[in-house]
Amino acid sequence: MIGALLAASYFTAPAVAQDRPDDDEAAKVEDIIVTGTRLTDTGIGNKTSLGILGERPILDTPFSVTSFTEALIRNTGARSLSDVLVRDPSVSADSNPAGPQDGFAIRGFFVGRGAYMYDGIPGLTLNDGYLSVANLERVEVFRGANAFLAGASPFGGVGGAINLVPKRPGDAPVNEAYVGYQSDSPLAGVDFSRRFGANQQFGVRFNGYYQSGNGAVDQLQRRTENFALFTDWKPSDTLYLSLELQRFRDRTDGYRDDVFLAAGVAVPRIPDLKRNYLQPWTFIEQSGVRWTAQARWEFVPGWSVQAGYGKIDGDRDNGYYSAFGEVTDNAGTIVSFPFRSYQPNNDIEAGQFLLKGKFSALGGQTLLTAGYTLSDTYFFGFAGATPLAPITSNLFNPVYVPAPAAPQGANPSGINITEVRGWVGMAEQRWFDERLSVLAGVRKVDIKLDTFFAQFDDGRTSPFGALSFKPTVNSTIYASYTEGLERGGTAPVAAINANETLPPGITRQYELGGKIDLGGLLATAAVFEISRPLEFINAARFFVQDGRQTHRGAELQLQGSIRRDVRVISGITYLDATIDNGNPALKGNRPLGVPEWTGTLFVDADIAPLPGLTINGGLIYKGPQFADLANTQRVESSTRVDAGARYAFDAGDTRLTARLSVENILNDGYWSVNSGGGLLLSSPRTVRLSLSAEF
Repeated sequence: MIGALLAASYFTAPAVAQDRPDDDEAAKVEDIIVTGTRLTDTGIGNKTSLGILGERPILDTPFSVTSFTEALIRNTGARSLSDVLVRDPSVSADSNPAGPQDGFAIRGFFVGRGAYMYDGIPGLTLNDGYLSVANLERVEVFRGANAFLAGASPFGGVGGAINLVPKRPGDAPVNEAYVGYQSDSPLAGVDFSRRFGANQQFGVRFNGYYQSGNGAVDQLQRRTENFALFTDWKPSDTLYLSLELQRFRDRTDGYRDDVFLAAGVAVPRIPDLKRNYLQPWTFIEQSGVRWTAQARWEFVPGWSVQAGYGKIDGDRDNGYYSAFGEVTDNAGTIVSFPFRSYQPNNDIEAGQFLLKGKFSALGGQTLLTAGYTLSDTYFFGFAGATPLAPITSNLFNPVYVPAPAAPQGANPSGINITEVRGWVGMAEQRWFDERLSVLAGVRKVDIKLDTFFAQFDDGRTSPFGALSFKPTVNSTIYASYTEGLERGGTAPVAAINANETLPPGITRQYELGGKIDLGGLLATAAVFEISRPLEFINAARFFVQDGRQTHRGAELQLQGSIRRDVRVISGITYLDATIDNGNPALKGNRPLGVPEWTGTLFVDADIAPLPGLTINGGLIYKGPQFADLANTQRVESSTRVDAGARYAFDAGDTRLTARLSVENILNDGYWSVNSGGGLLLSSPRTVRLSLSAEF
């Protein structure tokens, strides 16, 4: 697979060769600042922000990376992160489409919010709610080497990381307003950007988004508000300063969460996709303010300091929360165990401080990086949860009961703290006009947890290494290895030891890959092995660590323009996921919710006879999965079909674009399984309409 890419590179190199920037240009601060990837109709960016490595062309990175751009977000009508990442076959949904939040797994491993980066700063996202993409310029998916790039994740993320890059003022002004409609839910937004000053050194960009109404599922209601103001100042070629302020609110009522299967119960038939089998009075709400500040200064040629720091002042109320529902028999009986929970304050502080240098040495170019990172999460005034009486309902004939009275939880108020801090050092040596690169690094990470249910303070120094070679200017092969420390999981409410946090575990990752730019069409391939401690609820209903979970796999992706008027985003992922060591009865079985094969194909085509008209379609395939570690509860494969169109036209000096997208156009019902073994029911056919005006 990788060899085929290399062979192709020798035949395509002359057509796509590009001049490399000289060293002086590459060292300038503006070249390492995310100033915006050129928007193309493909929706795939050619740059990415690699944590401590800074911004690099995707072709020059020793990792598997995909960068989804603002163009894709706009043209597909995406409103949440799920709408974007559905195009990546290595990313699978880990939360219910009609549930209370976005959740994902990469390469079969759950991605906790601590594995998210915001503008390159690790951990600067809240743990609940949907993530609006209205203010994002790019959504970047890093597969594999997350432990070194972003540090230890406080909530899981060995399979990869997600970086959310906000919109910032570019060279050209932006004036856009849009309105839309999605499943009985109207929406509206604005995007405004300007640069000021004699040398255009001051910039401002404002994004506002509001949506409120019913969802595609009965009794589901959502309200989302997102307002972001990004300002920057470039007083010289060597200094860059920025500040972003964001106000957000997300509330979901009457959501449909995942359900679990009791031992011996068969996977149920598909219920009515529009019906909510849980209670209509459940809700979850989070709101708050996020601010981020960035500074980059090249104090002498080739040497710079970079600092990024952010804080979220958040409020969260889990409300009446249906903790989980368990299907107890083959007739579809569900017993759910709701509770009333309060967490008035959910605050996060995160930062990254780096010293970078580049100079000639050892017959080539040497790049050095040293720095410090932190990601601290605080739950202030956590008041616990009030368990409510179990509720018996049915998947096929739901029984709705009045909301019970629930006083505030009985646990004493206090502070629930998770602190992840550490040092990092890295050296990269490049030879032969930067065609051969050797990268080595080490990261020291300390995790401190102080909660009502567990306390520990542990640390580890982990290595990282990568070797990459460019056989031609348009191709790269690479190999990498990394180790990391990951916080142990927290026992779910279904376990007898609910809320207990397990000790940190060691993760290991190997990867070999290749990339080739075929003149606007980027092909990537990778083989990998990732392992981490296995965590699950055992037969005695205790949440435990026992054995290891190992995923060996391969990926192939093709993204870009097949021809000038046809664009494609496609890929396939194979995962040989097994349970190693630990309980002999489980050894060799597949972990929860990990399909052997997944694949995506999205095509976007201009219709030449009707200038301005573009049609698109998508296929999403997910292979069979298991909902239990004994591998007796098998969920069959599924295929989702999407379709859409957009039409751009001028009305005087205003550019108007009408967009239509339909998810699950065939209204197919299917189950999938998340990393915890919960069954996720597909959403019914969902229609989105929007009209935007650029003036």
